[in-house]
Amino acid sequence: MTVRMIDGQARPGSPPGTTARCEGEPGPVHRISCPCGCGMVATASHQVISGSVEGGNLTRSPSLHMTAPGACGWHGFLVDGVYRSVDEPMPSHSPEVIR
Repeated sequence: MTVRMIDGQARPGSPPGTTARCEGEPGPVHRISCPCGCGMVATASHQVISGSVEGGNLTRSPSLHMTAPGACGWHGFLVDGVYRSVDEPMPSHSPEVIR
């Protein structure tokens, strides 16, 4: 499943891939509405490789894995503003992602 990132308030029931930048410790974090569409929201403190939510081209590493209690288990990457499941091939033009 491939889902384009949406800049907006990520809260339970938000559209899949809704992503918001928030201030956190020690640096910024992102709140993400699960790309699978289950409605779960997670907070990710992964390293920003390039881009931004506002620019629609955020790339984070390592992979995102929805593993909180009751989570759906979605596992994938956010590359150039697109959420891709680990089951999908990465496009050849994508930047290197640390696994």
